[in-house]
Amino acid sequence: MIAFSLAVGSFNHLEQGNLDGAVRLGRVAKMLSTVSLVGGTIIIIACIVNLASECPKSDL
Repeated sequence: MIAFSLAVGSFNHLEQGNLDGAVRLGRVAKMLSTVSLVGGTIIIIACIVNLASECPKSDL
């Protein structure tokens, strides 16, 4: 949510002609988006590994 609001702020700065502010906010928004995507992926993988290790083994 924070990255999205920064991206909107960056767009608003761009519309007002403030290119430096738009670039700065855009960079921060991009970094936060990347961090959240990587962090979310790691959390999902950790949950899958944890659930897989708790599954009982079947005797086939």
